Amino acid sequence: MCSSDLNSRRVAGWKLHVSATVPGVDLLFDQVLPCLVRHGAHFKIAAERAAIVQLNAGNYGEGQIGKVVTVYPRNDTEAAALASELIERTRGIAGPRVATDLHLGEAVYARYGSVRPRISCDRFGEPTELIPDGHGNWMPDVRAVPFVCPQGISIPFAIVASAKAPLRADVRELLGGRYFVVDVLRPGLAGSVLRAIDLRDARGPVAYVL
Repeated sequence: MCSSDLNSRRVAGWKLHVSATVPGVDLLFDQVLPCLVRHGAHFKIAAERAAIVQLNAGNYGEGQIGKVVTVYPRNDTEAAALASELIERTRGIAGPRVATDLHLGEAVYARYGSVRPRISCDRFGEPTELIPDGHGNWMPDVRAVPFVCPQGISIPFAIVASAKAPLRADVRELLGGRYFVVDVLRPGLAGSVLRAIDLRDARGPVAYVL
């Protein structure tokens, strides 16, 4: 993993992710990296092909699939400007969907989350990243699927702001019109193994592994 110097005091903010497959990563870097360098943007990349294979296979977790390039804008204005340019520069470049993010267009995604979060440990020593919502209340940085914007945080991307409002955390679509997914047992680019409840079984709700 390679990165530019990130010297930010921001606890949280909008982050951009640019997705690509291994065959398309050279074109992605040729199109995207000069843009980021020209803007003096803070970013990191998965530079090794083996790492990208592992990333897109879900071996680092479902929430990391597709995150070949991560950009850390300094503020919302820069986030919106960079997103617009990156969308133009990634036209025709295919990549896996970034499940935790808003899809802004082409291979570009965005998520509001931690940059330099406050770390809280429970009584077992397990750490949790905390970020403030728009009202200054500290909350866990949950990488929800689909993306849920924290309360009081505005979305600076016009392409998203003009679309329908993001789904609430308690609203999920049924898979195949009948299965309510309750857990991802094994994420993967080719397909994930899911634990779900069949709501249309004649015997009543029945648990399945899909």
